[in-house]
Amino acid sequence: MLHPLMPPSARESSLWRQVGGSASCRNFGQIRPRKDRIIFVTKEDHETPSNAELVADDPNDPYEEHGLILPDGDINWNCPCLGGMASGPCGEQFKSAFSCFHYSTEDVKGSDCVDQFRAMQECM
Repeated sequence: MLHPLMPPSARESSLWRQVGGSASCRNFGQIRPRKDRIIFVTKEDHETPSNAELVADDPNDPYEEHGLILPDGDINWNCPCLGGMASGPCGEQFKSAFSCFHYSTEDVKGSDCVDQFRAMQECM
C-alpha cells in the first residue's frame, strides 16, 4: 500500500507507472489537499533534465499566508505580526499612524505623520 510519508518500494513504483504516474513527479497518497506536496523521485528521474514548470503564487488566494504587506502593496491588518495592535483599544489611532507612515512619500519617511503618532501615543 502506498503511504504518504514513506518512499515507494520498487513494486509500488512500477505499479504507479502502470497506473499512469509520471516518471518526473509522483505524488503518493495525499489524504487531503495541502499547500505543499511530498513527491518522490528515483535515480533515473535525476538523470534527465527537469521539465517542471513553476507556477506563480496567486496573490488573491484566501488560504495563502501573507506578511504585513500584501502583494498589491496594501497593509494586511490581519497579520499576526501586529500582535492585535490594529484591533485593540487604540486600533484606529494605530491604523492611522501606521498607514500614514506606510504611504508616506516624504524624503524623511513618516515625517508627515507626527500628528497621527502623537494621537496614538496619547491613546496608549
